[in-house]
Amino acid sequence: MDYYRHPELTLHAGYHCGCGLTPLKEAIDLSDDAAAAEIELALTAAKLLGTRYLPHLNLNGTLNAIAHASMNLRILQGGKLSSKVAGDYFATHPLLPLIKRMGLTAQPGTRLTEILKGRTAIRHPVEAIVVLRSLHSDWRHVEHVFAEPPPVASSTCSIQAKGPTQTSWTYQYRKEYRRRRTSERFARYAEMYRQRRAERPDANHCQLMRLLPGDARQVLNRAALLRAGFDVPTPANSAPYVARLDEELEAYIRERRRQSQEIPERITQRVLTRGFRRPHVLLQKKLAGRLPLATAAAKQCAESQRQWKERLMRLGKRAGP
Repeated sequence: MDYYRHPELTLHAGYHCGCGLTPLKEAIDLSDDAAAAEIELALTAAKLLGTRYLPHLNLNGTLNAIAHASMNLRILQGGKLSSKVAGDYFATHPLLPLIKRMGLTAQPGTRLTEILKGRTAIRHPVEAIVVLRSLHSDWRHVEHVFAEPPPVASSTCSIQAKGPTQTSWTYQYRKEYRRRRTSERFARYAEMYRQRRAERPDANHCQLMRLLPGDARQVLNRAALLRAGFDVPTPANSAPYVARLDEELEAYIRERRRQSQEIPERITQRVLTRGFRRPHVLLQKKLAGRLPLATAAAKQCAESQRQWKERLMRLGKRAGP
């Protein structure tokens, strides 16, 4: 449709949804300056659709170009954002409607302030166009900047390389307080751990930790306790623990066999290990293979069917008249 030859078909040529008949209310309500800014944005975005247009317009290049322009406009002074200069600059800028539409404000602590410092990436291309255009006189100036890769901004304002920063005394005080507080909590809970260890020598590390307050896990762990010189139970799958378990179970089985001579039931492996702190350990195939002494004692002390009947007959004769 040629709206120059048929102006009666629309009130604002170009301000329509595509059908050419119904004008968009938002477009009709725009002022002349806002309309010009929107048209410039649309034309610039259309140029960026070309694959060969501004090949150096990428993420790092955009960050460096924004940081350089902010320093040239004195918005950044010594790596710090001047809120007064930024506010005065954007308050009278022709692209202020676009900047507000993007939800960008130059107030301290907002995303735009980090963008102007070159520390925050702009992921949306339209936002990048608006910020770049607002910091330069026109888009031709932006094209000139990106004719070659923009130089890396100085370390005072860019994310490329940050210089050493001075920490405030409050930060140092809080850091020292947290360190001192952690040391005090570790000493208190470690002493409680030592007491529980003395009370329950057979408990492992996880069982001892369950006996402590819940927040003890924030400062206590096996490595920290070992570094501090505390006695920590060895893991259940370690060689020293398995060797000690083997000796303890062998002695328990032989003592249990000696005490079970008067019971009427058959003395089996289950009876021999009954009452031990890990009564089913010989049923675990992987661990039972590492307990040769206990396994041999269980086979030696267990009764066969014939031995059980003979023992019952002896018990019956002893109990008879």
